[in-house]
Amino acid sequence: AKIWINNDTLFGMITVVTKEGIASAVLKADEQNKAKISVNTGLSPKKVFGEKGTFIPYANIKCLKFEDGNSQVEVKYDEAKKSKTKILKFKTTKQKNSAVTEISSYLSDEFTSMTEKYNIVRANYLPRTTLIILAIFTWIFHQVAVSVVNGREFEVKGIKQIFISLLDMLGPTGVVIIGILLMLLALWLRVLRIKEPMIVTTIKKGEQTSGAMLATILVIFKYIILGGIIYVFVPIWLLILGLR
Repeated sequence: AKIWINNDTLFGMITVVTKEGIASAVLKADEQNKAKISVNTGLSPKKVFGEKGTFIPYANIKCLKFEDGNSQVEVKYDEAKKSKTKILKFKTTKQKNSAVTEISSYLSDEFTSMTEKYNIVRANYLPRTTLIILAIFTWIFHQVAVSVVNGREFEVKGIKQIFISLLDMLGPTGVVIIGILLMLLALWLRVLRIKEPMIVTTIKKGEQTSGAMLATILVIFKYIILGGIIYVFVPIWLLILGLR
């Protein structure tokens, strides 16, 4: 068995690749060390992790997907006639690549690998959507802050009251400044995405063909849905806040 531990925090993911399958669990640092020792002595990681862990036999794996420069692997698999997804997190890209190589060595010859570079439309979707959402919420929160400053009282309790108090403390100008800073960050990420689009590798059963055209159509469809959501829900938000 080969073991990788991602322990940047008090809790971390330990991933074990054996001849039977992939086992992973999120454990405390001391639990990770004990689990590693137990697995190295020959105990099954499935038994070591118990209910805290996930075990994926190779026969159940449908697809592996990962991005260049990223230290995560998305594993799609079947369990009890249900499709599930598990994200394996590694400390470094090098560890991820090592784990993918190890896992691939146990997969059947039916699995094929394909690497695709996202086009501008696909690469631009997430940062542009983030930018639009930030702009909308900055405007909504600005309107709330203006109402609070003008003496309007909101009948809210708990977290909502803390939120209103925070907006009162920041004021309309503070809300706009924070919103603009966040939007500038999203804009910077958008530029990076366009300059260096994601390179994604997919390993799955059967022959693979480029899904760039279909993915582009889906992204356009997502933009249409996003426009519909904004059209419907922004007025509702304003009604809830009593600003219309």
